[in-house]
Amino acid sequence: MQADMDDVKRIGEMADEFGVTLRTLRFYEDKGLLNPIRDGNARLYTRKDQARLKLILLGRKVGFSLRDVKQMMDLYDPAGANTRQLRVALEKSDKQMGRLVAQRVALEEAIAALSSAMDAVRQKLARRRPTGPRGAERQPTGCFVTRPRAGFLFLGNLGTPSTATGAVPGKQVGLASQESTESLLTFA
Repeated sequence: MQADMDDVKRIGEMADEFGVTLRTLRFYEDKGLLNPIRDGNARLYTRKDQARLKLILLGRKVGFSLRDVKQMMDLYDPAGANTRQLRVALEKSDKQMGRLVAQRVALEEAIAALSSAMDAVRQKLARRRPTGPRGAERQPTGCFVTRPRAGFLFLGNLGTPSTATGAVPGKQVGLASQESTESLLTFA
């Protein structure tokens, strides 16, 4: 029994080692999947609990329900050959493999459909030029830039009112730092 007690882990150690929350471990305990030793308020997980948690996490990763995981683990007999457990595990695994393959096929079809739709949208965007009201083509308008003060730029409009700022041709738009000048090109 002493060798078993040397291998126990507290709940925080289990959570850290297996990447789960304390709440998850308590939940698995409530569902009868784990059975830690109680030492006052402390939960101590034996090697058996650690092995069971590995199986639980593997089962969840491949899509088994907790009910299925519990059923397969409960069939384990440390003194037996566990033939029934292995058969049940294989049967459930075969069914789950079929579901996963079907999901993969559906996912690949969805990815192909979305990719095709995105390509079509990109082609439409590449063929179109931006247009303004009444179908008139919008041309980018530039902003002229001067430096009245160090660190700031004076922004003005080069010819047509900006729909973004309502600026009037030749009027001051405002002051901005150099970093904001990358987005100064607007459409009239």
